[in-house]
Amino acid sequence: MSRQISFYMDKNTEKLFIGYLKEADYVVLDSRGNLVDLCENDTFYVLITRKEYLPLLEMKADRLSASDNLAIEYLRSNVLEEEKRVTRGRLWMSNCFENSRIEQYSKALNSDYNALSRWIKKNIPNQNYSDGEMIVKGYISNNLLPYTEKGFFFI
Repeated sequence: MSRQISFYMDKNTEKLFIGYLKEADYVVLDSRGNLVDLCENDTFYVLITRKEYLPLLEMKADRLSASDNLAIEYLRSNVLEEEKRVTRGRLWMSNCFENSRIEQYSKALNSDYNALSRWIKKNIPNQNYSDGEMIVKGYISNNLLPYTEKGFFFI
């Protein structure tokens, strides 16, 4: 089973989110397992984890994945001006681990996911917005709403 929350986060809110990650002692890694400072790096796909889980992370095909590690996938929202698109961000985690060595930590990872998800829900309004000809409801930063009026597609 997995869990996911999708959102459209503006850069100002993302700075606050990054601050929260640092304050709560989360570690951010790229898919190669390198530490990433999200303030200085525009990597689209990263993994959020805890320092104590680092020795338990396993690479498969030279890549880290949240699907089989104690990590939460974070995809960043992006405004693609030239393409007139705004990409959806998400937090995603799997809690189906085949490795019994890490299964014992799944409750703690679930708690971390819940904390991050609560932060998203608290800081990004769940509101209606226009996506083409449709009105949809989702977590979208107020600063991104003007893009709906400019004809941007939200993907």
